[in-house]
Amino acid sequence: MPFTFSHPAVIIPFKYVSNKRVSLTALVLGSMAPDFEFFFRMRAETDISHTLKGIFLFDIPVVLVVAILYHCWIRNPLIDHSLPFLRNRLSVYKGFDWLAYFKENWLIVVISAFLGTVIHLICDDFTHYYGWTANNFSLLSTRYELVGHAVPGYHILQYLSSLVLGVFLIAEALKLPLSSKEGLQSTFFLFWGIVILITVPTFILRFAIRDREMTMDDTIMTAITAGLLGLLVATSFINFSKT
Repeated sequence: MPFTFSHPAVIIPFKYVSNKRVSLTALVLGSMAPDFEFFFRMRAETDISHTLKGIFLFDIPVVLVVAILYHCWIRNPLIDHSLPFLRNRLSVYKGFDWLAYFKENWLIVVISAFLGTVIHLICDDFTHYYGWTANNFSLLSTRYELVGHAVPGYHILQYLSSLVLGVFLIAEALKLPLSSKEGLQSTFFLFWGIVILITVPTFILRFAIRDREMTMDDTIMTAITAGLLGLLVATSFINFSKT
């Protein structure tokens, strides 16, 4: 990586391009899709998602499934139960009919998913030990002394880029205009309570049934997967409670 959820920062320039030419949803999800294999496995291990064939057999299909799941099931409850500074900036997107957009622009969505995935793999090439650039560019391959440890430049770049891109994403979110002035949703604490109620036991259970010692990266992947599962359950609860 950089950190999976920092990848979408490199997609920001595409927001100025018409949605008749690119799909921001597919670009953003594509920029994260190769790491979804880590989430499914709940460990930092990949066989296919970071390969050429994986782009077509794993990454693009994952983008399509997650995009539909997000826009049709998760998006509105998540926006409603975000903190007011986010909710009041994102609520304008609740009415967007992404399925209708997909039906009319499916080829653009697929191409955007492909482009987002390629951008992810290019970023990884600079920040991972297996990257050609990481191993052939001396600034990245050189080891630097940090706190008593010899750390390769590509590893430093990985964490620095994650931090910088993460801050950039937050700054971009704060630039969005306010579209409403709502406070906390009445079910805010219930929603996030469900997320925690699912996340913590899932995280603990994964450790209990592990078949090897968990590395720090494994722990991070497990925490993210547990959190995403908690989010899915919480949004499902809200959706079903309205029917």
